[in-house]
Amino acid sequence: MDRRWVFKWMRSVILFGAAFFWVCFPQASMAEESAEMRITLLGTGTPPVSTTQFGAATLIEAGGHALLFDCGRGCGIRLMQARPKLYKKINRLFLTHMHSDHMVGVPDIYMNGWLLGRTSPFYAYGPVGTGHFMTGLKKAFQPDVYTRNELEKLPPNTEGLELKIQENPAAGGVVFEEGGVKVTAFLVDHAAAKPAYGYRIDYNGRSAMLTGDTKTTKTLEGYGRGVDVIVHEVVPTALINKLKTIYPPAQVQSIVDHHMLAADVGRLLVETKPRLGVFSHYLSTPESNAQLLSETRNYWRGAIEAGADLMQIIVRADEIQVCPDSMVCRLVKGVH
Repeated sequence: MDRRWVFKWMRSVILFGAAFFWVCFPQASMAEESAEMRITLLGTGTPPVSTTQFGAATLIEAGGHALLFDCGRGCGIRLMQARPKLYKKINRLFLTHMHSDHMVGVPDIYMNGWLLGRTSPFYAYGPVGTGHFMTGLKKAFQPDVYTRNELEKLPPNTEGLELKIQENPAAGGVVFEEGGVKVTAFLVDHAAAKPAYGYRIDYNGRSAMLTGDTKTTKTLEGYGRGVDVIVHEVVPTALINKLKTIYPPAQVQSIVDHHMLAADVGRLLVETKPRLGVFSHYLSTPESNAQLLSETRNYWRGAIEAGADLMQIIVRADEIQVCPDSMVCRLVKGVH
């Protein structure tokens, strides 16, 4: 028998078998992939400008949806670094409260997402004031839209600029539910920034809670109990010391009073018992992080991470992976 003929025949069988598998069984592969929830810390910083920690922003991917929670300084840059293909896809923004350090990156996402090809409306959820902010933003960029769209015909659509605004119910509640993904807003206490909200995200048995900016509240316990991951703000001593160089002591204390210290976070984690707790929206240095983790572990003996910009957390039924960067991932110890 001609060996060349045998080789061609075997190659054809292999290719046919591979094609048959991918055509007939893609659902299994896709279902397995889509069962996870992916959390990306786009920005973990605070109002003082930092070149290593950008403004507060968290991306959650689940069930084919890409949901953006807050969008502080540099949010669009971090998104392009972490998940560039999502830049023109993201069209759902959830604001926790109306402080600028959680919002100044929104123009970048809103306008550049459209310039890069977004054709779907842009949905914005948040407290009272969200409508005022988003409509004012759109109005502010009308000269840009006119020159690009009317004169240059680039991009050749305005659908991507259409706004769909939903201000959260005063007492909170389900604000988004589609394709098995549910987002629930709940009230938190951020002093004069009223109303302020945290968010719980549920999908396919996976769950995450984002606290937003807050001091200790019963709602954090109620909505956080039993979730897989809690992404939590915290005020370290290093940030307090930095604030003392900017503001008078009484004003610094007022700021600290409407946030949470490491001990507060530790007590909350004991009450809620997540599979993983993650610090975000804080001042991060190696020395400060070691102190924060130590203070938290005086109460909470479970898994806890000091979050960093571009860190990804992949939540599956049987494991949680933490990826400090795109090249390195590790399993969270004690999580099964």
